[in-house]
Amino acid sequence: MHDVNDVEIGENYFHLNTGSPHYVVFVEDVAKVNIIELAHSVRYNARFKLKGVNVNFVEIDSENNCLKVRTYERGVEDE
Repeated sequence: MHDVNDVEIGENYFHLNTGSPHYVVFVEDVAKVNIIELAHSVRYNARFKLKGVNVNFVEIDSENNCLKVRTYERGVEDE
């Protein structure tokens, strides 16, 4: 992992490179995310389909003071 020097901030996402590219989306309830369907819409879109991108779904759990994360891994092509 290397230092992150550039973060693209979109309307509903963040895109950054930690040594591998990550597309981060915040969601209300990470347990209810259809990760394969939603990740495929990002991972296989025109922008990312050649090199791929990891797609992270993140929930802010303020009750437990933590983040909950589910990740779709490029290359593995699954959660």
